[in-house]
Amino acid sequence: MTYITCPNIETARKMANGIIHNKLAACVNILPEVESVYSWEGKIENEKETVLFVKSTVDKSEELKKYVRENHPYDEPAFLALEVDENASSGNFISWIKNQVK
Repeated sequence: MTYITCPNIETARKMANGIIHNKLAACVNILPEVESVYSWEGKIENEKETVLFVKSTVDKSEELKKYVRENHPYDEPAFLALEVDENASSGNFISWIKNQVK
């Protein structure tokens, strides 16, 4: 599972469609609006962003990261990959994800 933020819904949809088209994930959830508060270059920022939750595999993580770096408008996109405990997850769902990214 990878967490990625985008500046707006249009960018998020473009990123999600590219990720799926390139078989880098089985599914991307788009959360249309969150408010992010963070420090960047010595200044506190308050921005509305769109969040992607990308369902993929560990094997695709490097390719996914490369795709995001090459296609994302941010200088430093948020890219946080979390490894899912397959034993605590639905086996059929995990199998579906793996089959989609082959």
